Amino acid sequence: MDCVAAAAIPTAVDVDDALSSGVVVNGRKLAAQQRLAAAAAAIRTPVKAPPLAASSSAGGPARGLGGPPGGPPPLAPVIDGAAAGLADGTHHPDCGGDADGTGTAAGTTGTPAVEGGGAPAISAATAAAAVAARARGSQRVTAPRSRLASRLVFNASDPTVKKEILSIIIQYLRDEGFASASASIASHAGVKAAMAAATQADIRRMRGAILDGDWATVESLCGSEVFKTLKPFHYAVGRQQYLELIDGHEYQKAFALLTKRLKPLESYRFRMDEFRDLCYLLTCKSVTDACSFRDWNGVAAYRERLVEQFAHLLTVDPADEEEGAGGPVGGDAALEHQVSSSRYQPAVPPRIGSILSEYECFVVPNVQRHAMVGHTGNVKCTVFVGDEGLELASGSSDNTVALWETYSGARIGELTGHTSRVWDVAASRNGGMLASASGDGTVRLWNRGGGDGSTGGSVPCGSPREPEGVLCHAEKVGDAPSGDAGRGGMFYFKSALLGHRGDVYAVQLHPNGRHVVTAGYDKTVRLFDVETNQEIRSFRGHNSSVATIAFKPNSNVVFTGSKDSTIKCWDMTSGRCTKTFSSHLGEVTSVDVNGAGTSMLSSSKDNSNRLWDLRLGKPLRRFKGHQNTSKNFIRSAFGPNESLVVGGSEDGLLYIWDVDTSCVVQTLGPCSGAVYAAKWNPYQSLLASCGHDGIVRTWWYDDNPSGAGKGRFPSGGSVIV
Repeated sequence: MDCVAAAAIPTAVDVDDALSSGVVVNGRKLAAQQRLAAAAAAIRTPVKAPPLAASSSAGGPARGLGGPPGGPPPLAPVIDGAAAGLADGTHHPDCGGDADGTGTAAGTTGTPAVEGGGAPAISAATAAAAVAARARGSQRVTAPRSRLASRLVFNASDPTVKKEILSIIIQYLRDEGFASASASIASHAGVKAAMAAATQADIRRMRGAILDGDWATVESLCGSEVFKTLKPFHYAVGRQQYLELIDGHEYQKAFALLTKRLKPLESYRFRMDEFRDLCYLLTCKSVTDACSFRDWNGVAAYRERLVEQFAHLLTVDPADEEEGAGGPVGGDAALEHQVSSSRYQPAVPPRIGSILSEYECFVVPNVQRHAMVGHTGNVKCTVFVGDEGLELASGSSDNTVALWETYSGARIGELTGHTSRVWDVAASRNGGMLASASGDGTVRLWNRGGGDGSTGGSVPCGSPREPEGVLCHAEKVGDAPSGDAGRGGMFYFKSALLGHRGDVYAVQLHPNGRHVVTAGYDKTVRLFDVETNQEIRSFRGHNSSVATIAFKPNSNVVFTGSKDSTIKCWDMTSGRCTKTFSSHLGEVTSVDVNGAGTSMLSSSKDNSNRLWDLRLGKPLRRFKGHQNTSKNFIRSAFGPNESLVVGGSEDGLLYIWDVDTSCVVQTLGPCSGAVYAAKWNPYQSLLASCGHDGIVRTWWYDDNPSGAGKGRFPSGGSVIV
């Protein structure tokens, strides 16, 4: 199977250049720009990496500097001419994997892994090109994203709010064809501006649909209040569509249109003999054979002629346009706000599927954003704090949990108290609580603001009494870096959960925030109450250590992966195991569940990551190319739009796979040692990774095509110490 040999990866955009190059930060205040400028001043000048070595004359693909021998070449998220360098038929091991469900070693030749047959094999070049096409055209917005919903109060009685809600309802009814209901609501509610804006929108859409030949849209708009009673216009539109069908020799469709639509409107014809000539055209080879249409000069010209003929209907009155000025209204305004507040701006207007969910522009990370240095041991895990991901927490073999600001990469404090390495860290969805699992047999809970919002007289990082550059210890972390009181103050030690005998490898906070599940070396899974710190229930059934935990969204179901090569599904209410998944041939190192709760992703030391259908209980895909065979916990997770999979590897690379084809579409690195885990945050559109080198890294998509950095390890970004 052919795969892409190498592709250029652009360098990171310097922050100062991003501000001075005319990039517009939509909806951001001056304070955000000032904060960005201050952060830019602290970033060191990036050191450019040497260019990627050229392909050898022997026909082998070009390899990135520092990459492992025989390792996979990088695939940039935007690929022009993806098939370049494939004439030699070189096989790419990253797309390999037999489809028989066995976990063969990395580098084995074969087709993209599809569990149990299914979709046909596809080349990595095709898969990468398809993913690149989805990611192409995104422009990064430099300002960080901050969610305010939890700190705002919705005033439903406010007249402006009521008017906006009515505008959304009126627009929706109008777009769905309920013109009478829309007009009735607008009349009773007195929302004239919304009706005027909707009328202007309908006129513009009708004009564009006629010129584009979008007759389905034209027919739909003909039922709106603007055009509903204009029978001569209906006849002219139907006649244009009929002539186009005759010109394309589609006589059956033309006959149906003539009898169903034009015959009832015959009285609105423009010439006496015109309808007779329309019937005569059914026997002709050309439109010009009929006397009434000798002036036919093509489809496009006749469409423009139709628009000119009804210019008085298809032109917006300047006075009305000025009255309705001020931007989109109703649902359009809500959708525009979604897109404008996203970190990435799409080059082509997207189709939005929800006005209540955050818009996420599809991107494939290709450049390192920050390298955060501070741990003195390898970093076992990293997690975004809360759904909005304004902070990162990382657990290390130095027995500490470090806190980092996502936006600047600055270290803002650390949590101490564990007496052995920290295997796992979990955060609540609102970012108010952290949980850390350690080799000392305990799970420690940390509350922001001490749980009651008090500071307890402690000295925060950066206070006048704290020496400059000294990180906070004594189990607390410094003030929120942005100074935003809504994000709380410091994290304080709340309690330690006891009960495990041996290392605790995994911890997860339930989405309800009231329970925590732990697992470890003693083969047990334990459920604790966060408020009382009491063990509620234990789950027993694994035959070896339990390494990973994942909750199924909106349910009381939890999945656990073990060194006994199985994944078990537990009912938290009864404590019973409801299903066991046993297709892996090696220790299970991670489990992740998608947002819909329909798919599960697992990693194993059989050198594979597997995608499972939870409804059928069967594996669908196998993702290969990485290395996961030694004693390390190599973890994977769902990536951008959950259509990509991200994961670590013992070869020092961060891998990104396409879910549909199971092919590698991007590699990031190499790093100095194994990459243990990767986490994607959709709100920030950032990828975080950690590994054996003790560095926490964030990655993003760089749309700057003029970068000088080439090869696997992109130049640019910043190193934060």
